[in-house]
Amino acid sequence: MSRSLHVARWTPVLLAFGALGLAGCGGEKPAEAQGRGGGPGPGGPGAAPAAVPVAVEIVRSGTASSYYTATATLEPESHAQVTSRATGVVREIVREEGDRVKAGDLLLRLEDDQARWRVKQAEANLEMARADHTRGQAMREGDLLSAEEFEVMENTLSVREAELQLAQLELAHTRVVSPFTGQVVRRHVDLGANVNPGTALFDVMDVDPLLARVHVPARRMGYVKVGQPMEMRLDTLDATLTGRVSLVSPIVDPTTGTVKITAEIDGYPAGTRPGDFAEVRIVTARHEDAVLVPTRAIFEDQGTQIAYAVVDGKAMRKPVETGFVDGDDTEIVSGLTPGDIVVVKGQRNLRDDAAVKVLEGPPDVLAALGVTVEEPAAPAEAAGEDGPKDAS
Repeated sequence: MSRSLHVARWTPVLLAFGALGLAGCGGEKPAEAQGRGGGPGPGGPGAAPAAVPVAVEIVRSGTASSYYTATATLEPESHAQVTSRATGVVREIVREEGDRVKAGDLLLRLEDDQARWRVKQAEANLEMARADHTRGQAMREGDLLSAEEFEVMENTLSVREAELQLAQLELAHTRVVSPFTGQVVRRHVDLGANVNPGTALFDVMDVDPLLARVHVPARRMGYVKVGQPMEMRLDTLDATLTGRVSLVSPIVDPTTGTVKITAEIDGYPAGTRPGDFAEVRIVTARHEDAVLVPTRAIFEDQGTQIAYAVVDGKAMRKPVETGFVDGDDTEIVSGLTPGDIVVVKGQRNLRDDAAVKVLEGPPDVLAALGVTVEEPAAPAEAAGEDGPKDAS
């Protein structure tokens, strides 16, 4: 940098110091020259306070709802542990964990050689009993057989029929099938395992739909009914699901004073599993044509709920009574009416009757207030390489 440029930049500063020195050496004092207390110009003691910049919203009518929130564990609609009904060795495993199955689908097969042999033996015994019964009936008609002897033949035929049915049932029990449509969630035995009646083989669940059960205080059950929608949020998937109330218990639990509600979840995303935790929200009361304001317009001051309304360019402090709070909206019981304009940003810097400058808000509200929102200026084009350069 040249010495001449350096001096030029400091010249105004030196002149200012010189002027202050002359004022201190003689002549009128600055305060006397302007009059005591200064004038009422901008920045002077008599100037009006600057308007506080704010953002606004309009008070409107709508529906206000009260919610009961609880945590629930997702459960399958049906859950069964499939057990063996026969004694034998596992010959074949047909289904595995995670497989979808229909009611009656084969899950597992036990060795059935002995069961098949017993069926054939029972069939042969039944054929013999039928033949004896046919001959005995003819002899009875010819008065060649007593009534007591023919009754024994009839009883023997009934026993042989029952023995065949039992043998067929035992053979059927070597085939283990799904009791309902669902999903195999656990297999308890391996190939070649010896099982007895009652041995656990599979767990099967019907996971469509999933259920959430919550207990709602009886005093908040006035609005809850079957078919009512519910919201559920899953932490594991960071997803919000929609369900509906499918069952409402007809009794109140005397220990807890609550009523059990069952909700169904249809169309849940992949990865949702029984056992997941869900935060459930259910509407327990609803007010139609309620006065609503944005929740951020309300703040508390010394135990009183306060909102600032904008009237004729000034902030009017309004104590309000609030009702239901539904996320972004709060119900106003008293203190505001639909159509009022309230401050939603900047109210912490306000006082009653303070001048405000509206900078943000819905377009129709800004238009009603006569506020013009200026479009941001377009960025200036960068100077070319041949453009003017600073002195150096």
